Amino acid sequence: MYFVLDNLLATLIGGTVIFIILAMQTQMQEAAVDQIGMHMAKNQTLAFAEWIQEDFGNIGAGMPGDASILEVSAHSGDADQTGTFRFQRHTSSSNTTVVQVAYTLSAVDSLTIDGQKVPLYQVQRTFNGTAAGSSTPSLTDFSITMLDEGGQVTALTAQARQLQVRLSVAFPFSSADAYLRQTYWHTTLPLTNLEDE
Repeated sequence: MYFVLDNLLATLIGGTVIFIILAMQTQMQEAAVDQIGMHMAKNQTLAFAEWIQEDFGNIGAGMPGDASILEVSAHSGDADQTGTFRFQRHTSSSNTTVVQVAYTLSAVDSLTIDGQKVPLYQVQRTFNGTAAGSSTPSLTDFSITMLDEGGQVTALTAQARQLQVRLSVAFPFSSADAYLRQTYWHTTLPLTNLEDE
């Protein structure tokens, strides 16, 4: 009788230990998946941010006057998003060929984050109307605001001296219990080529 009770108790304890180990393993796998998703989103955000910094730093390069920003318009589906941002610059200081660069936002999908449906966007980048790359198709926010010399919001492209850029990228995948589901990037870039003389 004691032999049966000892075996039954050992089986019960062994089963409990195995259950605890499996639960810990599952939690560690979910954490690893969340970490990989976060790392991918951060890389995609920073790669796109580098494009923005390089391109926007060249706005008006070699151009006379301050009419280099051609268009800033809201997205047709969401007024908080920038639908089109278009500007021009010279190819280089020695080559005065005018290049028009455009960033165009388009809705591609949607995602549910914390019970709310969030639209996903992608930005297409063009040089003189020719495709020159695109962002990740998991942007949840893309906004460009023009600021004047004093840092005040302006709608007049000729008065713009800074650009406030905001974007966020949803994680490509995450577990149901993930704490974070998006990465954010926000900066204000001076338009050094458009400074008043």
